[in-house]
Amino acid sequence: MLTGRLGIATEPGLILLDPSGPPCNSGNRGSLEQHCSIAALKRLSGLEPAALAERAAQQEQTALAHWQTYGRRLGMGIASLAYLFTPERILLGGGIAGALSYFRTALEQELRQRLLPMFRQDLVILPCALGNGAGRAGAARLALDHLERPG
Repeated sequence: MLTGRLGIATEPGLILLDPSGPPCNSGNRGSLEQHCSIAALKRLSGLEPAALAERAAQQEQTALAHWQTYGRRLGMGIASLAYLFTPERILLGGGIAGALSYFRTALEQELRQRLLPMFRQDLVILPCALGNGAGRAGAARLALDHLERPG
């Protein structure tokens, strides 16, 4: 986790994707979070991610199309972050990461389209091994780091 001025954690989910998009809890509109969260996927499809994944597994075209839209949107956000951090690996956490196989192609296509070759060279995208526990583990690590700092 990265912290900035005043010890405030970074909020990559609040970067702008679409200024005319859904309202965000930040007071802005169209943030990455509003397009790529579980709530966003529910708004898009009307289904819980697990149900949407089940339908995609049955090759239901509407479900597959929703995952493609999700992958494109996530790719836009990741491209913005890749220009800032030039990562070699992107780990997707949370429950939606388990459905990566349904949106990976659209995500990677978006990254190919939006990132200069040097920014995507050898870039690996993987589901996080901790799944839904990734956020809790990161928060616990941040707290431990804070407690271990002298003075």
